[in-house]
Amino acid sequence: FLMGPLGLPVSFQTMKLGMGLVSLLNVALIYRLGRELGGRALALAAAFLLAVAPWHLLITRIALRIAFAPLWVTIVAWLLLRAMRSGHRNDWLALGGAAALGVYGYTAYRAFVLVVPAIVVAKLLHDRWVHRHEAPRWLPAGLPSHLLAALLLALVLALPILRYSRDYPEYFNHRSVTRLVGDQPLEGAAFDQALDQNLRTQLWPNIERALWMFNLTSDGAWFQSPPGRPALDTVAGALFLLGLALVLVRGWRRDWRYLSLALAIPLMLATSFMAIAFPRENPSLSRASGALPLVIVIAALPLPGLVARWRAALGRRGLAGATVVVAGLLAWMVAGSWQRYFVEYRQIYDQSTHNTSEGAAAVRRFLEQDGADISHVYYVGWENGWD
Repeated sequence: FLMGPLGLPVSFQTMKLGMGLVSLLNVALIYRLGRELGGRALALAAAFLLAVAPWHLLITRIALRIAFAPLWVTIVAWLLLRAMRSGHRNDWLALGGAAALGVYGYTAYRAFVLVVPAIVVAKLLHDRWVHRHEAPRWLPAGLPSHLLAALLLALVLALPILRYSRDYPEYFNHRSVTRLVGDQPLEGAAFDQALDQNLRTQLWPNIERALWMFNLTSDGAWFQSPPGRPALDTVAGALFLLGLALVLVRGWRRDWRYLSLALAIPLMLATSFMAIAFPRENPSLSRASGALPLVIVIAALPLPGLVARWRAALGRRGLAGATVVVAGLLAWMVAGSWQRYFVEYRQIYDQSTHNTSEGAAAVRRFLEQDGADISHVYYVGWENGWD
């Protein structure tokens, strides 16, 4: 759309602009998710944290389709909570449609398709347990038909990619299979042996590294993050740990929503830690990007509570003090994000690769020659550069 109807140049900058617009849309939509979960204060905190989170900046400005994964996770999580609250048919249909459309973005989203039915079933079991002495219905009136309609709509919208996966399974599953057993094509007993070996030796270390990626471990790919930097900055990492504690408290008080989103995070990390044949690629900011909006919402959770508690205890002075503390934390986060992206990341990027525009210029010069065509343009990559 940008390069066609709007006439912007075919360039890396236009690609970055396109994904920047996607990330801005996600900021607005995570506000809706936060509003659904905890009101305006949580919504504003989550939107701000997502807007300045270095994890979000890094995966967006690479200009690949990575930012579609957190976008669709945000949309589907919001619609799921909304549908379960309202019970309206159109909300369930919107959920089914969004859940299917998300698979056309980035593969890191796909695990969330499994999260949706799991949360629905968990919510029904939760309600059954809470009201066990009242002999409630297993399913609220109208819910079975709404679920069936949502499932049918999702199936229709997913038919093209399902058909593609059947016709070209070697392409559809290529990346997933190679992360499990390696780049060499294997079949039969050799495939099973390699998979079993990798699972026994590397799965649990990968899981540990992925679970610590928010505060300790780091993505080792120079094009995604400065070396040694975890996914979250100092402020967001601390808030995330506090948020997890609050999630446990709310879960003890039978608030299923936060607990279900927190429990979904490990599943959304699977696309990262299942790279058992390439443990150096785990944790990955891109392959774990589906967990980003869930992590941000949990990290935002302590901030409204801080303001509310201080205000209740000290009145206006407490409100003023809490506002100063929150503003200081957010300013610290902004400064850290600026340093990490515009200083550290730029330096490591400049030291590791050529400008994309230089490669594009070389291709254009080649294509201007008689008889040259794009099928004879080859990209060759090395450890510290490309040509």
